[in-house]
Amino acid sequence: MQQKWWQQRFVWLAGIFGGVVIVLMPLLGGLFWRLFQPIAYPREVLFARDAPMQAGFMGVNLLGNLLILLIFSALFLLAQYHREAKLMVAVRGATIGWAVWVVFAVIWPPTSMASVISADQTISVRALVSLIIVILLAVSFYQIGLQYGRLDHPALNNVWRLAALLMILFSILRLGVQAMGLPLIGVIDQLFAISSVLAPVYTAVYIVRDIQA
Repeated sequence: MQQKWWQQRFVWLAGIFGGVVIVLMPLLGGLFWRLFQPIAYPREVLFARDAPMQAGFMGVNLLGNLLILLIFSALFLLAQYHREAKLMVAVRGATIGWAVWVVFAVIWPPTSMASVISADQTISVRALVSLIIVILLAVSFYQIGLQYGRLDHPALNNVWRLAALLMILFSILRLGVQAMGLPLIGVIDQLFAISSVLAPVYTAVYIVRDIQA
């Protein structure tokens, strides 16, 4: 029997590559723009409207996020194939949440680099909207973890729930560190990025191991 597109190993490997691209964005920023400091600056500096090579950085980031969406789409079809309705609902929620997050980043980039790195004790509307999206996305991640637990996949259960909690933790810490003006926001931002792709990438690796080449 011919495999469906979402059963192909290259689909899951492409998603894994997308996660790697997202994690490596600060390193790419420092490589192509020497003034960028990955430890002190969050990756959003690269996407600000007045940033050098903003279009290129946005394009690479968009590619990574679309490949993560590929994982979510494949996970949904896999759950549908196994007739796991509750898992389908949870994955659909994460897919929509990630898509909204991607669209938000594209249509509402930071107005300037200074607005991203300056210490400001007031939360901007953009930051508040971003936080709400992250929290809703994290809730859907947690729901996916619960469903994998119900299906007796303890490793997937743990990684999705852990990722959800870390996403909320680091997104709040990111706002706090920026408000205090500490030169570590880049580190917190990178930890948030890792936690956001951890679960889908781990699941892709988990599935790839069971797919025949």
